[in-house]
Amino acid sequence: MEEEINEILNHLNEKDKELFINHYIQGENLEEIAIKTNTKVSNLYNRLSRGRKRIREKLCK
Repeated sequence: MEEEINEILNHLNEKDKELFINHYIQGENLEEIAIKTNTKVSNLYNRLSRGRKRIREKLCK
């Protein structure tokens, strides 16, 4: 399972991959990540949305 997750995450750029791991795997909330990365929470929501879309597109091919 871990190998499959890594394969999927490899379709993302490094910043988005780190965001996905921190949020979905390590369970950090977006406010915590925003503080750590000096990024607006709204930007993180947008990056997660675009990343999910890219992953969906790759899985459907």
